[in-house]
Amino acid sequence: MGYKPPDFSPSDNPAADSDSLLTRTLTFFYLPLFNMMLLTVPVTLSFDWSMGAIPLVESVADPRFAASLLFYAVVGYILKHSLTYFLTYQSSNYQETGKLHPDSPRLTLRSPMIHSNGHTKSALGDNLLHRRHRRDSNSSSESTW
Repeated sequence: MGYKPPDFSPSDNPAADSDSLLTRTLTFFYLPLFNMMLLTVPVTLSFDWSMGAIPLVESVADPRFAASLLFYAVVGYILKHSLTYFLTYQSSNYQETGKLHPDSPRLTLRSPMIHSNGHTKSALGDNLLHRRHRRDSNSSSESTW
């Protein structure tokens, strides 16, 4: 290609070539829904999606815009409840036992620890090293660990 960006014709990507910002935005919001529908119910497969195979969403009155809003609402709902369940499960497991179960899901958001010598170490890395050392010291001499 001679170190040049590709040159697409308007028929290759009609949504990107549209003059209206509203049309481009609404169409690009619709495309993930369209692709999700193709993944779940692949009845309209095509080898070439150019040349207007997916009609542009040109106004908010288009039913595909409402479907896109519903799609993003459902994705947001699932994400919110998944994170809520994840964080609640981790917190309740810790409150019951005083420690996290080895198989419990973890969301580790830790900043690096700065030691007195000026070096930074990850709390997670130190924790993993401590576990390995504890496992090695508790194992018998016949163990292959």
